[in-house]
Amino acid sequence: MIATNLNYTNPDLLKAKWFSHADVSKFVAYLIATLNHDRSLSALLNPYNRVKGLLNRYAEEQAKNGLRFV
Repeated sequence: MIATNLNYTNPDLLKAKWFSHADVSKFVAYLIATLNHDRSLSALLNPYNRVKGLLNRYAEEQAKNGLRFV
């Protein structure tokens, strides 16, 4: 189970092995700053470029280790 830091989480739940706590404050800060500057939210909401960048970085790391990412 994953919960964000945008709501209350019981301290006992935080100790459970099957529980993960996600910090989304950075994303909310980007959202607020973007709205404050009257810019479009589409770049924040579309994960394509972010995922593509992560895949490229992973492929580069694998290439350094002599592996090929297909």
